[in-house]
Formats: sequence, structure tokens, C-alpha cells
Amino acid sequence: LATFDLMFEGIRTALKSQIQSAVLQAENNLDDAFAIQLLKALFLVKYVREFKATIRNLCVLMTDSFDQDLPQLHDRVEGALNLLEQQTYIQRTGEIYEYLTDEEKDVEEEIKNTEVETADVAGELEKIIFDRILKNRKIRYDQNGQDYPFSRKLDDRLYGREQELAIHVISPFHEQVESVDILRMHSMGRDELLVIMPAEERLIRDLGMYKKTEKYIRQNISTTQQDAIRRILSDKGVRNQERYADIQQSVKTLLGQARLIVAGADVDVGGEDPQSRITKGFYELIERTYPNLSMLRGIEYKESDVSRYLEGSGLDLGDNLSEQEQEVLAFVHSNQRGGVRTTLKSTLEHFERKPYGWYYAAILCTVAMLSARGKLELRSDSDILEEDPLRDALLNSRGHGNVVLEPQVEFTASQVRNLREFFEDFFDAPPKSTEAKALGKETAEAFAELVNSLERLLTQADDYPFLNVLRPELDNFKEIAGKPYTWFLTELGKQEDELLDLKDDLIGPVQKFMGGSRAQIYKEAKRYLKEQQPNLVYIEGKEVDQIQGILNDPKCFRGNAIQNLKTLYEKLKKNVVEQLDQEKESAKKKLAKLLNRLEQVEEFQQLTSEQQSEIRSDFTQEQRKLDDQQLIAVIRDELDRFENAKYPQLLLKISQWIEPKKPGGIRDAAKEDEEQTIFVSLKSLSIDFDKVWLERVDDVDDYLDHLRSVLIRQIEDGKKVQI
Repeated sequence: LATFDLMFEGIRTALKSQIQSAVLQAENNLDDAFAIQLLKALFLVKYVREFKATIRNLCVLMTDSFDQDLPQLHDRVEGALNLLEQQTYIQRTGEIYEYLTDEEKDVEEEIKNTEVETADVAGELEKIIFDRILKNRKIRYDQNGQDYPFSRKLDDRLYGREQELAIHVISPFHEQVESVDILRMHSMGRDELLVIMPAEERLIRDLGMYKKTEKYIRQNISTTQQDAIRRILSDKGVRNQERYADIQQSVKTLLGQARLIVAGADVDVGGEDPQSRITKGFYELIERTYPNLSMLRGIEYKESDVSRYLEGSGLDLGDNLSEQEQEVLAFVHSNQRGGVRTTLKSTLEHFERKPYGWYYAAILCTVAMLSARGKLELRSDSDILEEDPLRDALLNSRGHGNVVLEPQVEFTASQVRNLREFFEDFFDAPPKSTEAKALGKETAEAFAELVNSLERLLTQADDYPFLNVLRPELDNFKEIAGKPYTWFLTELGKQEDELLDLKDDLIGPVQKFMGGSRAQIYKEAKRYLKEQQPNLVYIEGKEVDQIQGILNDPKCFRGNAIQNLKTLYEKLKKNVVEQLDQEKESAKKKLAKLLNRLEQVEEFQQLTSEQQSEIRSDFTQEQRKLDDQQLIAVIRDELDRFENAKYPQLLLKISQWIEPKKPGGIRDAAKEDEEQTIFVSLKSLSIDFDKVWLERVDDVDDYLDHLRSVLIRQIEDGKKVQI
């Protein structure tokens, strides 16, 4: 078979010498005839873009017999290509080889001579491994759903922040990459996952070439003046990106084949996906580094669970602590014995490190559990944190350094028993809690509820003035309700007798009074006195003063005062009703008497029946008005007004009705007004008499003389006197 390079001989004479100068130079300088043949073939396919000059495709072009030994040919082609690449006759981009023109050869030679820092090459490899293949800076552990950060190490060099765990990649650049036993020995005692990539010389060359090309193009692309060179650099840039993609794939393949070692022992992980393999290897590192992580029993804790655990929800509040709770409590006790102040921050730092590896939310929830059980106290500025302030302190990471953890004070059985007995005696119900802290908190809550109850009662002090006796005690109860739970177990006993006496003498009787029928009796009696005040001045007897005395008594809620009040109240109501009925009856009789006298008057007899009915209807209306009145004073005033004002008007009306009309039917209105009869009431007449009472017969005669003269004067003036 004719190899493809023989075509070059057919066109050699038609080629300019500068175009084939590289071939001529190779023929003069290279001793490898096959390499020269291969160079000619690459020259012929340089501008055939559809042809990919890979080793396999070049083997096809260089096959000279059907009996060709293909593996041997492959090795021969590969060796010749390496020689040509070293001598800068060709360039390789990934798996593809390309013939270089003189200009391209010069540029390629300059690229190869470009110096790059070893750290830059290693840094690029680190980016590929950790940013493009592993991608994440934390790995989620499936057993608890938490993310664990890791240090990024490549060939014994740390990149970025150091963490307790590390992923250490040994690349083909490492001098001991093939000395697995030495590397395994070095991994002993280190908290890192060792990832040993297989040795690969080609990766080293390609990555170095990529950085050299990148640097050369960056330095020269903007300064070169020749279009041909600019085109070559642009093409180099495209090929360099292709080379970078091949490098990434090569690194990914090598990581998929890498050996994984933790603490000197191989980690057997199947599959070829590097991210999955390294993640599983990291799981092994977590389990070896954090043997106490299993104390969490695989429970997934969240920060949102802190409130629930503080309330004791889902906890057995007995004496049995979980293993994780025992560890935290032992840590606090150990620090206390050593005189070390335990903050929430130091607790988090301690249990996040080995041998625990607990995550943030798990530690917070464990502290919350111990607080709910009454095993730990959390303080800030010496004040015990409870309820909302405690929850906020746990969840506010900025203040963790100021939150101090202290073991719960141990209370004696007698202290707990005494508080339970007081609770039952004072609040008339047994407490729900048996544990010291919970019992102390329940007592504080009961006092707070008592304060609320007394405040609600005091809102009714306007209706029940005696409730004001509660005000001095309310402030005392508020102070007690604000005490820490420890106070109820240690200090409350000093006030126990005083509080129980206060409950028996004041709080209990007041609450019983306000919760029963006596409060309603008190309120009704007070309201009745206020409503009937205008009538009470006409009532004889001492009931009003006695009722008012009971209502004003600050101790009326005691004894049988309200029973006496009810008796007096009922009697007073009866007296008022009787007096009101008497007033209405007296007024009725007076009206009847006035009407009867009026009916006996001659003028009334001269009226028509309709006119008489009209007059009588005025008396009927007045009677109805008086029947509707509930105030004695109003009844008297209304009757007096009728007698002194309305009654004279009725007399005048009668007088007008009986006066004869003028002949011809024409009336002189002005003259009629002058001749109109005027009625005056005897009561309205003023008698000029210098004595205030009559005590002798002469006084009577003297008074009658004065009265007579006044009456005669009225009659002489043409008036009629109503008697």
C-alpha cells in the first residue's frame, strides 16, 4: 500500500521553498525517516479541517500493508509525533496534531520558552479539581443532613481557609505520586481524605503548555502588528481552550481512578464519578474523625426546633438524659470544677470539633433540652434568662459570647415539698410539676395570673370602692411574680405565713365575694341609692344612712354585712314605693277636689257638654301625667304648677265662653282684652304682715284684716281670686 506521505513527492517541485522549509529542515536534521514521512503527511492535511489528525487516523494514513502490525504501528506513530513535537515541527492540542508553518513554528517555539510559575500551574489544577469537578466547599453528610466544610489541599499545599477536615489531592505533579506507601504513612494522624491521582506525564505537559500559551497570548495579542501573527495567536487561543477542556476531562478521569485513603487505610469506593467517589470517601473521614457524632442518633436538628425544645415538647422530663445531653452537662460541670467560665460560644466551639463534630443546630437544641429539664441555667449579665429572652439569646449568634452556662442549683427534697404544699394551700389546687425548676416556674406563672386577676378586679373599683384595699398588695404580688424560679424554692418560705394570712383575710374573701351573688346585691343597692336620691329626702327612717354606711365600709365583703344590706335595701324599696303611692293618691284627691269645686260653679253649669268635657279632659291628662311620674318632688311640683297656672287658665277659659257676644256679630278685640277677667291665685297674693307666725287671737284678727284688704283691692281692680 502507498502511504499518504508519498503524495508530497508528487507535488514537491510545485511548492515554494519557504512553504516546505520545515520539511527540508527535518530531512537535514532528523535521523528518523518515519518521523519525516509523518511530517509530510501532516503537511498535506493541515488545511483539511474535516480530517482530525489523531494518532488513530494518522495510523490509517501510514499503513503500508494489509498485514501491518497495528499496535506496533501505533507505538511507532506516537513516538514519531512526540519527537516532532519536541523539535517544534508540530503542535498537539489534546489528541489532535498539527503541522506548523514557519510563523507558527516561531510562535510555538516562543510559547515553549515562556516561563510560568509552578504555583500558577498548581493553582490552575486546584481550580479544576475543587471548583469545576468537586464544585462545593462543603459536603452534606446524609446521616444528619448537615454540611461539613473542608480544607482544600493540593500536593501538601493549603488553598483557602483551613478547616478541621481536609480533602488532600496528590496530583501527577507530586514527586511521590507513585510512592503510595509513603503517602499512606504520611496520612496517619491527619484528619484528611487523601486522593492520590494516577501518574500521568501528559497531563503535566498539557497543563504547563496551557499556562504558557495563555500567558504568551495575553502578553502579545495587543502588541503585535502583523496580521498573520495576530491570526496565529487568535487560533492559538481557540486551540488552548480546547486543550483546557481536554485537561479538565483528563483530570476528571484521573480523579475517578484515584486511590482514596483515610488515616492510612484505603477506602473502597466503587464507580468512576469523581464527585460521588470523593463524597463517599469524605463520609468515611467524618465517621473516623467524629466517633461521637453517633451520639446524635441521626436526628436532624434545626434552629427552628429550639423553641419547641425549650418548651419541653417531645421530651421526657424525667431524670433520664440522652447521651448527647450527658456530654454537654459533663462539659459544663468540668469547666465549673476547674474554675472556667462556660459560655455558649465556647460550648459550640468545643462540640463542633473532634471527637464530636456536632453541628450548630444540634448543639443549640441540646442546650435547650437541658434548660427545659432544669439541668442548665443560662445567664446574661448575671440575670437568668427565661422564655422569650432565653430563646432570643440562643438564636442570636452575635451574643453567644455573653451567654453563660451554669449547672442548675440542686434543690433539696424538702424545698420542693414545701413549695408544693404552699402552692396547693395558696392557690387551692395542686401544682402540675414535680421537678424543681418546672415547679418554681409554675409558681411564678400562678402569681402572674393572680396579678392579672386582681388587676381585672380593680377595674371595677368605681362600682366596688372596697376593692381599693387590694392596691397595696398588688404591687407586692407583681414583685413576687417577677422573681426567678430559684427564689420560690429558697426564699418564698420566709413570707409563707404572711402570704397565707393575706390570702385568708383579704384575697380569698374578696375573690369569693366578687364571684358570688353578694357582689350583685352590693351593686344593686348602690345603684338604687343613686337613682332614688331625689325621693330619699322624703323618706323617714334610718335605712338610707345604714345602707350608705355598709357601702362605704372597706371591709363590707366580710361577715354578714351584705345580708344586713339586703334586708335594709328591701325595706327601703318598700318605703319608697309606699311613699310614692301616697303622693300619687294625695295628688289624685287634690285634682278631684279642684274639679269638684269647679263643677259646682254656676258658670260651669252654663257650659255646653262639649265644653265641660274639654275642661274635664285637662284634669284627666294631668292625672295620667302624675301616674307616670316616679319622683315625689316632680309629683308635688307638677300638682302645684297645675293648681297655680293651669287651673286659673281653665277658669279664664270658662269666663270667656259664657260672656255674651256683641249685636251684629262684630267684636272689638282691643276692648275685649281690656274687659277680660283676670284670675289670681290666693297663694300668689302677697300679704304685708310683719309677723312670721300667729300665737294670739289678736294676731289672727290682725292677719285677717290684712288679708281682707288685699282681697278687696284685687276685686276692686276687677280681678277674681282663686281660693
